[in-house]
Amino acid sequence: EIGVKGSDLTGIVITHEHSDHIRGLGILAKRYEIPVYGTKETLLELQGKKCLGGEYPKELLVGIRPDVEFSAGEMDILPFSIDHDAANPVAYRFRHGRKQVAVATDLGHYDSYIIDHLQGLLPNSTGLEIVYQLPEGVNVLTGALLALPDPPFCLDER
Repeated sequence: EIGVKGSDLTGIVITHEHSDHIRGLGILAKRYEIPVYGTKETLLELQGKKCLGGEYPKELLVGIRPDVEFSAGEMDILPFSIDHDAANPVAYRFRHGRKQVAVATDLGHYDSYIIDHLQGLLPNSTGLEIVYQLPEGVNVLTGALLALPDPPFCLDER
């Protein structure tokens, strides 16, 4: 329980079409008629998945492009490309006034492009789900990211 009702949401952003990222999307979005934001390629992949629970109003599927900022409600959102085995996946940097946070999931690797999109955030304000094989001492987000072990075999093979 986080104290937010579905009717309070002004949009849902999706990083990519894998089931662990979209499970329940259709029920929530359809019940409250919430726009779903994703890259054109991701949204095309969604159309064939059961997660949307049947026909979904096309006007609520909103295509976005990496590195092109858009707004949802009072939030400014900057999607940026990531390397993952999906259809044009992205991470997001959110801004509301002077507050900013980023969510970057399923990063297969990082480069200066990703680091640039994560710079200038406060420590602990970024959700990094998995980052593998970072060199020791990499300084991002004004805090040090520690190197993680190699990915499990099943993820490494994907």
